[in-house]
Order: sequence, then C-alpha cells, then structure tokens
Amino acid sequence: MAFYSNISGTNSEKTVIGATSSTTVNISVAYRDTSTATSMSKQVVGASLKTDLTEGYAEQIVSGSVRVKLGDSVYVDRMGSIYKDPSNTTGAGTLAGQVHYGNGSIEFSSWTPDKDNNPVLESLATQIENTAVSAISFRAPITPIRPQSLTITATKKSGGNISITPDASGVVETGEVSGEFNWQYGLGQFVFRQKTKIITANRAEIEAQDWYLVEMEYNVGSDIYINEPIWVLPETIKFSAVGYTYIPLDAELLGLDPVRLPSDGRVPIFRKGEVVVIHNTETDEVQNPTALVTFNVGRTRLSYIKLYDSAGTVVDPNTYTTNPDIGDVTLLNNFSTTGLVLPIVAEHRIEDAAMCTDVQINGELTFNVPISHAYTSGQTFVSSAMMLGDIQARVHNIFSQNSWQSNWLDEREGSAISAQYNSALFPIEITNQGALQERWALIFTAPTVYRLVGEKSGVIGEGISISSDYSPLNPITNAPYFKIKAAGFGAGWAAGNVIRLNTAGATYPFWVARTVKQGQSLIVDDFFQIQARCGVDRV
Repeated sequence: MAFYSNISGTNSEKTVIGATSSTTVNISVAYRDTSTATSMSKQVVGASLKTDLTEGYAEQIVSGSVRVKLGDSVYVDRMGSIYKDPSNTTGAGTLAGQVHYGNGSIEFSSWTPDKDNNPVLESLATQIENTAVSAISFRAPITPIRPQSLTITATKKSGGNISITPDASGVVETGEVSGEFNWQYGLGQFVFRQKTKIITANRAEIEAQDWYLVEMEYNVGSDIYINEPIWVLPETIKFSAVGYTYIPLDAELLGLDPVRLPSDGRVPIFRKGEVVVIHNTETDEVQNPTALVTFNVGRTRLSYIKLYDSAGTVVDPNTYTTNPDIGDVTLLNNFSTTGLVLPIVAEHRIEDAAMCTDVQINGELTFNVPISHAYTSGQTFVSSAMMLGDIQARVHNIFSQNSWQSNWLDEREGSAISAQYNSALFPIEITNQGALQERWALIFTAPTVYRLVGEKSGVIGEGISISSDYSPLNPITNAPYFKIKAAGFGAGWAAGNVIRLNTAGATYPFWVARTVKQGQSLIVDDFFQIQARCGVDRV
C-alpha cells in the first residue's frame, strides 16, 4: 500500500504485528517532502446543461408550467420545447432546449457564458395520474375546412413533438400517425402509433404491456406487426385550420331565390347518371404561315382546330381547312397574314364524353366507358354537360288580327278578320342556322305592303310587298330568319291588319350566373367558355 504526505521525512519500512493474528505483515510506506506536480487549468465548453426537475418523485410535468431562471435569463416550456427570455408583449422567445414531461429531465442548449448559472426553479406543476393518450377524435368548430389547411401538433410523453397535415383527400399515413379528416364536415380521427415487427426476442416484452391485445396483431406478408401506442400529452394537442363561412346570398342581387341553394352557394355540377366531357386543349405556333402549306399539330382524333394570331384575333375560317382525324391544317390560296400578328397559333383539343357512374366527395369520378386519349396533367379538365335532347327550329302560333295594339300576346287581341295567311299550303320556311327565339309581327301599312317587327329584334324590314317572297337575313349567321312565301297571302288585307307568328330557334334557353368572390385579384384576366355541341353523322 502506498500513500503520499506533505510531512517531511524519509522513506522507511516497519514491521507491524496484527492485533488478531500472529502473522507478520510488512507495510512499505513511501512519501515525499514537497510536491513537484505542475498546476494546470483547462476551460471546457459543454454542449448542453441537463438536470432532473422531478428527481425523487414519480410524477409527470404539466405542459406549460416550467419556468427556470439560469444566470440572467428566464426559460419557459412550450409543447416540449424550452424558450429563452420570452417577450412580455409578444411571447416570442429563442429556442434553447427541450423538456421531457414524462421523466422530468430538462436540457438547455443555450445559456449566457461567464455568468453564475445557478439554476432557480421559479414555477413547476406536476401530476401523479398518467393522462397520456394514443388516439384522438374531434370535430372542427367551423365547417367546411379548406383542404390541406389543417395542422395537428402534439408532444410525446417520452419527449419530442409530432406534427401532421392531412393530404388533399384527408388521409394521414406516417411512421407515427395514421388517420383521416373529412374536410366537408370537419371530422377527424387519428391514432399515434409505432409500427413494430413482432419477433421471438421482443414478443414477451410486448405481450407484457398493459395495452397489448392479441387482436392488435396483423400480418404484412409473412411478418407479424403490431401498432405500439405512442403516448402524447392531451393538453399539448393543438390544431390550426382555415375554415369557410358564408354570408347569406341576397336574392335581389343574385337574381333568384337562394333558399334551395346549399349554404355555401355552390351547386354540384357532377352527379351520377349525368354526362361529362374530359378535354385537353393545347396550342402550337406557326412562325411563318404561307398559303397552300399544310402543317400537323401532333395529335389525332381532335374535336376541333382553330387558328388565332398572337394577339388573339381569330383567323378567318374560310382561309384554311382542317382534318381533325389526323391533325392537319391546310392554308388555302386566299390565306394572308395581312392584319395578323405573327406567329399564328393553332389551338386544338382532344376530348371524351362519358356518363358518371359514381361521384365521390373527394372529387373522384367513375365513368361508364374507358378513356380513349392519353391526357396530360395540368391542362386537362372535366366539364359538366347539359343534355338538351333533340332540338329543331320551327314556326308556330300563326294568327291574324284586326289591328296592332303593341302587345306581344300569343293569342288574338280583338275581333277576327277574314284575311289569313295560308300556312297549310304555303308554310313559312325556316332553318336551324338562321332561326332564333322570337315573336314577330307583320304590320300592314297598306293592303299589299307591310313591315316586319320583332319583339326583341325591332324593325327588320319596311315596305315589303305581299307579291314577292321575303327572306329577312340574320346578320349573325348570314342565313334568313325565315322565308315568307307570296303565294300564302290571301285577299282582303287592309292597313293596320297584323299577322302574328312565333319562331323557335334550334337552341335551348338556359340561365348563367357567374360569381366572383371578394378578394385581391390573382390574375390579370379570367374567363369561362360555354360550348354548344351536337351529335351528327359523319360522312
């Protein structure tokens, strides 16, 4: 045995006889008179400071109750994290560590150097009961919720945070959380768990847990797994989301009674059994268009091809022909770039029409026929289609009356007259191209002369004679509204007599209301399109 002493002396060796034994024991003692050791010091910078706030107590820290003074700084906890010197006005602080609510340990990663860092615990609340949970169900206080705006955060009992955001369909499937959220109704259900593979080495430990049930085991291939609960502190679970609220629609401003409309004012445009159109529109530029040149747009079986210039001006359709089946455009001999801004833009579209057999709340549509085109993402849309049935222009409700009272009635006003138009033998001719929905009056200004007036079109023609056929031209389509035959006029007409007739166009009346919500403008221009479609036999 050896020891050192600061007492002066020399090395010596003595023989000592033990008190309980006669055995002789030699003890060698070595010592020195003065120390020759060199005094040294080294400064060590620690990466973190750690301590246990609940040492000796089997209690759990209540979230938000920790306040510690370390040097000149104050530290508080928020959702398992430690923040340094929080502002008295905003509450913002500097992230400076973490606290484990379950075992009471606290770790500081930032502190003021060269200070007396004796920690002082200014506030702490603990609880004996274990209130941790591994699953939550809740409903948002406002609905509907904007998709992908929900964020849920929670602090694990063992330390660390969980943060999740459901995808557009409301589903969450991560390594620590699974569940779903219904954006329309604001309902959510989530489970905090760790997918654990059960093997021989850990089965006994897992089966010994209070939460274990054999029904919780499931197979993935040939392996057996169990969702081991991740315990989180319920007081730390928070969510943030963006919800929609709607102001009741003003019937006077809207133009219709909104009682039957949904609360958000939005009407579903896709329903089971109704027809939709899937379409994709693309454009190609033609830098140097020349008459009698043919070019291809690169797609086949197109629904249409139209040409515009770079400023959006429509190119005269009489100056080119198209072959939508193969995607060819041929510029005719009369094509000219005069007045056009080059390059020319060829707009072309592919599409499929199908019937919806299923409509999901997440926007998923199921069709009764397969899609025949390969559609690209980004510029492919689905539009609703209003089925109008068979429509055809016609002339109806022809009658004559004694005088014109400026009333657009669909029955004779006043007494009958003997003069009539013979529509049975000489029907008024009409075409789908030129006809429109209108009420007409042929007002006689003399026994053989009349003028044509439309209820909405106004005066169309004056001084027309009954001795010749009359075909007033529709300036929109360059086709006659109708054709009145001279042979249909009988005798007996007098000034002031009237022939009333109605025309129905090959159209279908429908009302369109476009609503723009309040807010900052996001784009320079916005527009929508309404396309009239018809089914025809192709030759």
